[in-house]
Amino acid sequence: MNTRAFQRRKSGNMLVFTTAVTMAIIVPLLLFTLWYVRTLGSHQEQTTAAQGAALAAADSLGRIVVEDSEFGYVGLSDYAPIGPNTQAYDGQNLPVRGINTIFATIRLDMILADQINDPTMKAIAQRDYTDAMKTKNYLIAQLQDAIAVSPTTDFRDINGLPVRPYADALAAYNKNIIRMTGTANQVDPTTFKLTLGCLSTPGSTNTPIPQPTTFANVATSSTINEPLIAGGPPVAMYKSYVDDVYDGLDFVFGGCDAQIRLVNPGLFTTTVASLPWAVPTIVKVDADQIFAGGHGNPSSSTVHLTACAQPASVYDPRPTPGALKIDFPDGAIPELTKPGDILKSPLTTTPTTTLKSPVTGDFPPAPLVPITGGMPIIGTTPPPNQLFGTGTYDWLKRAGVRPNVQSVLDFMAKPFDPTNPAQTAAYEWDANGNVIYKVLPPTAAGYQVMASNMQLYGLSNAPLTSSNGNSYDFTSSDTAIQPGRMIGGLHAGEPLIDPTLAVAPLNQILISSADFLADPRTTAYGASILLLAFLAAQKARRRRLLNFQQVGILSATITVLTACGGAPPPPPPDAVLSIHSANAPIARTTYTKWGMSVEFQFKKHTGASS
Repeated sequence: MNTRAFQRRKSGNMLVFTTAVTMAIIVPLLLFTLWYVRTLGSHQEQTTAAQGAALAAADSLGRIVVEDSEFGYVGLSDYAPIGPNTQAYDGQNLPVRGINTIFATIRLDMILADQINDPTMKAIAQRDYTDAMKTKNYLIAQLQDAIAVSPTTDFRDINGLPVRPYADALAAYNKNIIRMTGTANQVDPTTFKLTLGCLSTPGSTNTPIPQPTTFANVATSSTINEPLIAGGPPVAMYKSYVDDVYDGLDFVFGGCDAQIRLVNPGLFTTTVASLPWAVPTIVKVDADQIFAGGHGNPSSSTVHLTACAQPASVYDPRPTPGALKIDFPDGAIPELTKPGDILKSPLTTTPTTTLKSPVTGDFPPAPLVPITGGMPIIGTTPPPNQLFGTGTYDWLKRAGVRPNVQSVLDFMAKPFDPTNPAQTAAYEWDANGNVIYKVLPPTAAGYQVMASNMQLYGLSNAPLTSSNGNSYDFTSSDTAIQPGRMIGGLHAGEPLIDPTLAVAPLNQILISSADFLADPRTTAYGASILLLAFLAAQKARRRRLLNFQQVGILSATITVLTACGGAPPPPPPDAVLSIHSANAPIARTTYTKWGMSVEFQFKKHTGASS
């Protein structure tokens, strides 16, 4: 045998063997690598789909609006009065109050109560807190229903469009599947689930803490700097899922800020053991996706991923929440030199008043009907100072979380402009929550203070006798004491259009601490802050103060109503929401123009009855 030929045959066999061995190793490795890469792609596919579903569900939850008998339209987010699905009986739209805003407003009211050391205001703010707890529980129940596969309620947004968190999330999940695996994939519908919960560690909100921060009574560790609106400058906000106890009451703010965001699923929890209660705003998506085998892995596989998202809250700046007016058409009254005097002067603390309401429309021309049964705390014939406190409280509450605590205190102590003794003092708000004092011309002779349908109107039973030898009739009108369509009448507690507020002011003064201290008139009246006898707005569930259909009407009242053409329109049903035909989003007239929220008048007594 030829030795060289044998060696060539041996070498060739080794090459074939080596190639075969190499292929036997590399090909499975390549197939495994391809399968592994595509499996990773499937994992990313699942992550993208689950995150898209969570964001869609969070968006839907933030758009849900429900109708509540305590606070009107409520939800997770504030909304300006531009949605046709929140229409009042006057045909104009109503605002939506976010649950965080509701609790933050009450907490601010409690801080004011402590600063002025008024037990009545404290008690009423606590009652508002009790009402807010009912509203909170109601809203949570509605949100839990909304995330179900088949909700029992047809949920809508402010425009009347359907809101279906589960269906929206599932659609977003399927839309975001990239299908990188090249195999037949499908989500297991029995595993697709939405769950509401909280964060185990504090998160973010866009609910501002009280200003100045020296009044906030919030630990720095419990605040977070976040923009009020997306892209805006950071502002000190409450953190979510922290118990900001005040006056022995728990305040826990849900996770909502200026934009929808993904949150770490590892922080999701259905309950937070350290908290007495919480609003579960965080939505978790769970789903299994089954994909067929292939590329060396013939068996099917299941990928399970979870994603969580936090809804957004639209901050409503409430540009013109309503003005407070104090009328002196016949000149100054020596006992009443500043708003705070109306709360403490014997001129306003000893007389009594009669409480009335226009139940067939606005006054004028609708007649005023006496309210029977009285009101908690102030009774059936409260003195003028208590009506002033009630109206001032409602004026403050309409401004939400905006009021600057110090400016509100200064408002009560700042004297009326002595250079305009016959004037209408109008009080509004600037963008920073400071009170603005406008001096308007005095009201014309024969001017009647307006009253809003189903709201509160008070008249003094006897003239108020001043040391200047004159007697005065006191009139009070509160358009915001009963919010919402259920008991709030035609305008649902919104301000009335008032042409006097459009008159160019003779004087305009920003009431801030610096302005107050710099004013030489301040020292003449003392710099101490006076007692504020604030009283809360009347609530539907507590007493149905002006719901004459429920409490019954006295025979005399029935006679008046019959003479005017019949009974007032029936109240709307206690429905979750009402669906109206869609139209262009137009803001309520008094949302961007100052209207009258509360008005008080001291007019010379002439013997005529209002």
